[in-house]
Amino acid sequence: MEADRFRNIVITMPDPVGDEATRIRELLDSDEGLTVHLRHPALSEEETAEILRAIPESLHHRVRLHDHFGLTVRFPHIGGVHLNSRNPVAPENAGSVSRSCHSIEEVRQVAGQYDYVTLSPVFESVSKAGYAPTEDLLNLPFDLQRAGVVALGGVDLADGPLLRRHGFSGMARMGNAWGGTSRPHHVAMQLQFITDAPDNVAATVAQAMAALEGGCRWTQIRMKDATDDEVAEAARELITPYRNAGAVLIVNDRVEVARRLGMDGVHIGKNDMTPSEARRLLGQKAIIGATANSIDDIMGLRDAPIDYLGVGPLRFTTTKKKLAPVIGFEGYGHITEEMNRLGVTLPFVAIGGITVNDIPALREAGVRGIAVSGAIAHSDDPAEATRRFLAEMRAADNRGLEILKNE
Repeated sequence: MEADRFRNIVITMPDPVGDEATRIRELLDSDEGLTVHLRHPALSEEETAEILRAIPESLHHRVRLHDHFGLTVRFPHIGGVHLNSRNPVAPENAGSVSRSCHSIEEVRQVAGQYDYVTLSPVFESVSKAGYAPTEDLLNLPFDLQRAGVVALGGVDLADGPLLRRHGFSGMARMGNAWGGTSRPHHVAMQLQFITDAPDNVAATVAQAMAALEGGCRWTQIRMKDATDDEVAEAARELITPYRNAGAVLIVNDRVEVARRLGMDGVHIGKNDMTPSEARRLLGQKAIIGATANSIDDIMGLRDAPIDYLGVGPLRFTTTKKKLAPVIGFEGYGHITEEMNRLGVTLPFVAIGGITVNDIPALREAGVRGIAVSGAIAHSDDPAEATRRFLAEMRAADNRGLEILKNE
């Protein structure tokens, strides 16, 4: 097996791009840790060989073939091959062997058999219209984290920290690396649960555990009326089960609690600590979210050292004091359009009074992530409520994929 490192891979477009060999040389020279996958299914073996001859032999060990595996004999310094449905068997002299996978179950079946596997699409593809996740591939199960799984599909270079935090062993880029347009958001549509027991440790823990049981993999502890010690007490009870499940646990506002307990991160409001100070205290690996209520707020935070935004409220909610003016579905549509127009790629979650019935309209408005509090915390069965939210998200994404396929 190759050394345990976070892999940075670039895959060529199906059709060669301009003077591709020169571009490959430039990519490899710019990053000594980079590997290039040569993927041209329509090219002949001789046409592929011509590209290889134009790449210095000293760089061949950082090139992998997706087709024409016989070239490993003619070019003995080639670093390896990548197996796929066209070419499922590696030659004896293959060197490094990797493989394509398209579901969590497929990864689990082949885990440990290859140097690494690519899992796709983790995000909606940049280079292949309509190629979008049909299951939540971003949140790797705990047993597959750091197990040689490389994220593929709509991946930007800026996604490295996010993918590391979610347990991936590397990232593979295609369209984005060859001049394609970046995704408007870094994260796939996902659910963040926010606890709603302002000063009650036991209730906070019970809510968070119910959400985890229901499949939520991202919870924010929000206890506005509690002391730091009470917040820390709740966090201590939740950290181990959340880590065992490969889930993210952050805390609202209490940066020092997050630092002291080594939590995954914090969400900070407009009147809390600045993002720069939170980043200084928590380090580069921590997740830091910030609150925004308008496109002006978002523009003010676009260069801040944060990982995501909480944008809201959708409508009036009783779970938060000093509520900002509501945004509404049309407001979210305007915000996503403006972010795309202005080139703002910060991911965001919609928040504020969201119910499961709102998901299709939010999806239509361009929203990919949601944060839910009362609709889960105060339901008769919080775990089942969580499952309903996740099921409706998957259904909304599947409907969107079908629409794209039929256009």
